[in-house]
Amino acid sequence: MEVFQCLCHLKDAVAKEDFAVMLQLLCSPRYAAPLSQVAQQLKPILRQPACAPLEPEIDSLLQRAEADPDYDAKLSRVADTFNLLYRVYHQLPRAEFAGFVDCFMFDNASASHETIMQRLDHFKRQLTPAQQATLESIMNEQAQSGDEQGLEMLGMDDDLDEDDFSDGMETADEPPRLRLAVNPAAIVDPYRPKPTPSAAVFSPDMQAWITEAHRVMNNDDTLCQPFTQILESDQLNGLPFTDSLIHIFQWVQTTNPSLWDALSPILEQMHGLQDTNTEQFSSYEEFVQRTFLDTDGQTYLDGEIAQAQMHNMLNNMSM
Repeated sequence: MEVFQCLCHLKDAVAKEDFAVMLQLLCSPRYAAPLSQVAQQLKPILRQPACAPLEPEIDSLLQRAEADPDYDAKLSRVADTFNLLYRVYHQLPRAEFAGFVDCFMFDNASASHETIMQRLDHFKRQLTPAQQATLESIMNEQAQSGDEQGLEMLGMDDDLDEDDFSDGMETADEPPRLRLAVNPAAIVDPYRPKPTPSAAVFSPDMQAWITEAHRVMNNDDTLCQPFTQILESDQLNGLPFTDSLIHIFQWVQTTNPSLWDALSPILEQMHGLQDTNTEQFSSYEEFVQRTFLDTDGQTYLDGEIAQAQMHNMLNNMSM
């Protein structure tokens, strides 16, 4: 609960858009950006005056996550499901909300989708009919939203008091504390299983280039597996190959920058296979403007990738 409580405090302290960026950074894959880099990227937001009273709490949370991979995994999972938790928090009494949180087994990074679903089903049977209906409604909206990013905030009341984490049973006369927007933004589906590597299907030509990439990485599993996982995850999520280029470049820069010279010609061939029908860009400047600046992606990349490195990468690509 301490991670959720800290995130609630941050939500109250910063703008909606800044908090959405914070959640995205905290639940981003660590192979793309280690937590130390995430902490650096959070600093501009955390320097806001409203965050000053929270600085010790935030520093403690990030330091503990950097020192303990299990706690880091917990932080990432809570950030990934925060919007769902926040909605349920405003609808269930505190004791029932604590039971709902327990279903996700945040302290167990290896908890399976099936186990979590079984715990959720058992938990729902313990609720009153009215509470069951409320929870089912929230979860159905969650499942129907289908947005993988799911980091836009909902139109909710933000009156989260410190005492709410200790007692606070809601009474029949208490008005609902959740106010949904007309079209609530999508949030991550935490009880949907993550795609497995075998679910991705590459064309024979694409698979051949992946094999070639493995060869230049000396078939080192510590390099080949994350490389392939990035491609698989992006394909399963329907992302254009230009996004995969950025994700792989970020991973290379944090893992072994010397790999880039060997991988970039192979990625150029993959790009030709994968994105033959996608939008082309007339220049590097247009690519940066439309891919990053126009979509707030620059916020994510600031402090992580130098401009010169990006230019070097994109010069090797047929944009």
